[in-house]
Amino acid sequence: MAESDDEDCRFWKLDMLEESANSKTVFKEQERTIVDDIPIPENMDDSSTPEWLVKVMEEWEGYDPKLIIKRKVQKTDLDKSQSCLSMHATQLETLDFLTEEETDTIEKHWILTQKKKGKHWKRLKTDDQEEGLKVDLVDHDLNQYKVDLRKWSGNNGKWKYVLTNGWNNVIGAKMFEANDDIQVWSFRFEQGKLCLSLSPPTRSDQNSSSSTPSSSCQTIA
Repeated sequence: MAESDDEDCRFWKLDMLEESANSKTVFKEQERTIVDDIPIPENMDDSSTPEWLVKVMEEWEGYDPKLIIKRKVQKTDLDKSQSCLSMHATQLETLDFLTEEETDTIEKHWILTQKKKGKHWKRLKTDDQEEGLKVDLVDHDLNQYKVDLRKWSGNNGKWKYVLTNGWNNVIGAKMFEANDDIQVWSFRFEQGKLCLSLSPPTRSDQNSSSSTPSSSCQTIA
């Protein structure tokens, strides 16, 4: 595994220890498996605002919906010891869902992690950029979660956004299964606050005989 991936895992282990202290649950440390090619659902090519999101935005008084990514749920997405959902840059539908200020917050955290590579990681409690961008995440049933949106390195110089430090609460809701097709959307509410939203799962292996079987999915971080 590349040095950058080892460092991401090092930071993640500390995040997990912090989450464990709050939940009183300790997970065995393990490295994430990083794969950049994620199966893209063939039956989710309509980027118009779906009905479920319209209902969510009505409840939140939201506006400006944007499709961020379409992807298949992987087994590692449901693994609490992994504790993240990856959104690889090469598969994003748009990069225009963040404001300049939000992008700056994510980049500052990214630069901080890069500077710490090869050194002993020490928490800087006075650094308010340390955790990345904190956002609200709401599912199609209006269940609300708090997650961090961060930028991580991938393979071959690629990068990705990840939802972490709170993703385990989404896993605990048990709304997804491996190989489900899902979408991640963004919208704005109140005075321009960012909210991310998860679509209801579509189980293409049950709905279409020509769909991609679960065995074709690849494991990702």
